[in-house]
Amino acid sequence: MSIRSSRFTSERQRTPPPRPTHAPSTERRTLSISALIATVVASITLISAVLSLIGYGVALAVEVEFALPHASLFNSAFDLMELSTWSIIRMMVTVGNSISASPLYWKLLKQALWPLGIGALITVVAALIEWSPKARSWVQMVNEQRRRLSKLKASRTGRILLFGLSSSLTAAVLVPFTTILLPGVAVMMLAYLALIPMTSMSAAQSYIKEYVIAPTACVPRRTLEERTREPSAAQPTTTQKPPPAATCVALHDVDGKVVAAGRVVFSTSHAIVLFDPDSGSAECVRLDGLSVTAIDKQPSEKGGDHKPAN
Repeated sequence: MSIRSSRFTSERQRTPPPRPTHAPSTERRTLSISALIATVVASITLISAVLSLIGYGVALAVEVEFALPHASLFNSAFDLMELSTWSIIRMMVTVGNSISASPLYWKLLKQALWPLGIGALITVVAALIEWSPKARSWVQMVNEQRRRLSKLKASRTGRILLFGLSSSLTAAVLVPFTTILLPGVAVMMLAYLALIPMTSMSAAQSYIKEYVIAPTACVPRRTLEERTREPSAAQPTTTQKPPPAATCVALHDVDGKVVAAGRVVFSTSHAIVLFDPDSGSAECVRLDGLSVTAIDKQPSEKGGDHKPAN
């Protein structure tokens, strides 16, 4: 019995331990999903902040051009993001026209290709050096010095020397940085943030001058026949760009009475800015309980006859 029990005990000792469950992999999967969600949320927050700054620049353009308080155009960050679409479209159109019309862009693009060639050449040279025997011996020497340095760090004397050296370097770097460079870095970051609404304001001002103030007429009314008519080959094609026309609307209340009318400057889901070319003034009208109608003629009076465009 003693031999059997000892044999059984030795077999139990030699049996492998049970395999771990899949809990660690499940935890890793949960952590990866959480990290992905955090990344998505951070990205959405950053994009929303940038769009809000762009929309704020559009509101500032309205105040600069028409002396309307910029805060009257928006109630929340969603209104600012709506306003940002006007500036983004304007900037995209401007950049596209500049690229297609000016040969300077293509000239600069050709000049920018040679740094790519230099980078590729440096990559090839670095790969050849890495594969050469001399480079491998140099890497081995560096690794040997790293091993010696790690042994020195592990010793008591090395720890004391490392602490003193790191403390001195930290004080030498952080003290000038915090007293001189940190305010400069803060001002530079604020300046970079201010560039976003300033650029947006410039694009919005350009849009206002070209599509709101400069046009001499509203968008003409088009009948159903004109909208459904296909262009024929007999019609002469002109390469001259037609002059821009303003988008004119009239606002009606529930009784059908015209409350305001004019050229559309900017609009959100809550408010619209209208420009009157006769008086040169603009107004911001809340859209609560009002209906919007497109018109093809600039009214001389707000209470006049405004016929909607078909």
